[in-house]
Amino acid sequence: MLALLALKSKIQLPSNSSILGSWNTNTNTGFCKWVGVSCSPRHQRVTVLNISFMNIHGTISPHVGNLSFLRILNLDTNSFLGPIPITVGRLRRLRVLNLRENQLEGTIPWTINSQSLNSLEILNLQYNNLVGNLPSSLFNISTLKEIVFSFNRFSGNIPNGMCHMLPKLEIVYLSNNPLGGHIPTSLCHCRNLKELELGENRLTGSIPTHLGCLREIEYINFAINQLTGTIPASLGNLSRLEELDLDTNNLRDEIPPELGQLSSLMILALEDNNLSGRLPPTIFNLSSIEIISIAFNNLSGYVPEELNGFRLPKLKEMYLNANGFTGRIPDSISNASMLTLVELSENSFSGPVPMTLGSLRHLGFFNIQTNELTNNPTQTELHFLTGLTQCRQLRVLSISRNPMKGALPGSIGKFSNSLEKFYAAESQVQGILPYQIGNISGLIDLVVQKNDLSGAIPSSFGNLHKLQQLYLLDNKIVGNLSHELCSLTSLGYLDLDLNKLSGPIPSCIGNLTGIASISLSSNAFTSIPQTMWSLNKAWFMNFSDNSVTGYLPSEIGNLVNLETLDLSKNQLSESIPGILSNLKMLQQLNLSDNAFQGIIPTSIGDLASLESLDLSSNNLSGIIPKSLEKLHYLKHLNLSFNMLSGSVPNNGAFANFTIKSFMGNLDLCGNSKLRLPPCPDTTPSRPRKALMFWLKYVLPPIAALILAALLLIVYVKYWRKSKNQPTSEIDSSIRVRVTRKGISKG
Repeated sequence: MLALLALKSKIQLPSNSSILGSWNTNTNTGFCKWVGVSCSPRHQRVTVLNISFMNIHGTISPHVGNLSFLRILNLDTNSFLGPIPITVGRLRRLRVLNLRENQLEGTIPWTINSQSLNSLEILNLQYNNLVGNLPSSLFNISTLKEIVFSFNRFSGNIPNGMCHMLPKLEIVYLSNNPLGGHIPTSLCHCRNLKELELGENRLTGSIPTHLGCLREIEYINFAINQLTGTIPASLGNLSRLEELDLDTNNLRDEIPPELGQLSSLMILALEDNNLSGRLPPTIFNLSSIEIISIAFNNLSGYVPEELNGFRLPKLKEMYLNANGFTGRIPDSISNASMLTLVELSENSFSGPVPMTLGSLRHLGFFNIQTNELTNNPTQTELHFLTGLTQCRQLRVLSISRNPMKGALPGSIGKFSNSLEKFYAAESQVQGILPYQIGNISGLIDLVVQKNDLSGAIPSSFGNLHKLQQLYLLDNKIVGNLSHELCSLTSLGYLDLDLNKLSGPIPSCIGNLTGIASISLSSNAFTSIPQTMWSLNKAWFMNFSDNSVTGYLPSEIGNLVNLETLDLSKNQLSESIPGILSNLKMLQQLNLSDNAFQGIIPTSIGDLASLESLDLSSNNLSGIIPKSLEKLHYLKHLNLSFNMLSGSVPNNGAFANFTIKSFMGNLDLCGNSKLRLPPCPDTTPSRPRKALMFWLKYVLPPIAALILAALLLIVYVKYWRKSKNQPTSEIDSSIRVRVTRKGISKG
């Protein structure tokens, strides 16, 4: 009991937790009734301490070593800190030590060895911060069945003789450590080994050729290492093997046909190696296989004709992408009726796409992009899409970068609402955008850029309320921008560049407050609505190469998240608003080829993130503000072909610019490196300086004193004269006025 109370004194629980409330001496129940504690029925000794998943914080008390009858110590998934106490070596009856998923540090105690813990069967230290080498003494505990050390920071080599003294070992997990060296050659001594995971380390060398001796093995993972050499043919002897993961290494040469003998294999992962040659036909004998991943290799040739038999009734995912496969996609691929994912992109498949794919009722992902696939030459529409509409669980469909040369059929509208992403870019798609696309209301991404599409954008697009990305750039789409697009309230990315759209941009586009990127360049738009400048979530705007007139309003300062603004090649005029300085995130600003007038605002120097500034080919005048010298990230500057004058700044980024940045401004001067004429010397000579000093600082006070003296003299004379004048003068003036009045009356 004292050991348990000492353990409790080192830990903390959340304030609202009462899990260990029973752990005190004031209760009527004995300590064997405490939460997480089990005792032997006869002697009432603590045999099990299981306080896993209790959100406990603190350290492991050394007093735990006093629980000498303990068989199971389970502290799984808490927040214990500090080292593993060396006193665990006193627990001679211990069979299970599970310290998984804590924050333990330090090395494995030397006391965990065959002399101290000669009954230990399970040692789980996974998901901690333990360091150091794996102690060789650990591998002398002959009773061990499970060693689970993955997701730590162990270093050094895996002991080559690790299996010499571990005849009962069944599970070894050492993945996600920086362990180096070779795969141990002693593995054949672990004849009961079922799971071997050494992935995500720094292992080098080749895979031992004799691994076929592990007749009980079910799982092998050597992924994400630096292994070289070939895949041993002896692996074909592992009849119980269910998963073989060798991905992301430097393995070379052919896939051994012997792997086709792995009758229990469910997952084969060989992607991201340097494997070459043809795909062995025997692979398609794996009747239990569920996932085949051989992507990102140098495999070539046809997919074997044996595929036509397709003895893969359980196959769910097939990754053949990023290789050099040629020939047609076999029609019989549709016989693998459980397929949910088919990834064939980045190969050299050719010919028509099979029409039978509609029978893959579970298909959710189909990617054939970047091949040489074509349309059926007898058809003008891409009718294989009609077949795919029967795949009611299809979520992602990509046919991009193939020379399809066909039109999208109206039947495309029959895709279920489960279809979220449709990619048909750079596929020589012809004709118009079918009105029926608006029926696919679940679409999130619609990418049909760089094709030969013509006609207008269908008004039915307004039904695609979930659409987040719409890419129609580089086609021949005509007409005004449909107001129905303003209904796409989820839209974040809109790219209609390089089309033949015209007219004003609808003001309701400003209602799409989620827009992050909008690009409408190289069309014939005539105006940008004021509402556009309220899209304060946008980071990219490109309206270049249109026929936009007008001016930039002060509301443009609302675009506080904007990183790129391109309004070049339009007919914008008036001055550049200084409020552009509000756009603190701006990295690229292009206002070239317009008719802007006035000066370059000094406040542009406050755009601290600016990397590119192009104001060329306008009617700007005045000087180049020295404030631009503060733009430390500025790499590209073009102020050419304006009417700028005065000296060119030469500090900051200006030290790196050439005359190309300033050419076409005839009144610029200074900076001999740019071969500009020297600026006129406006510095006055010494006599002139002295004269200026007298005129500015000496003469004004002297003149003021003289003027004051003159005024005083005049005042005194006037005062004296008025004092000596007789009062009758005033009376006579009155009399004169009266006399004249009287004369007038007469």
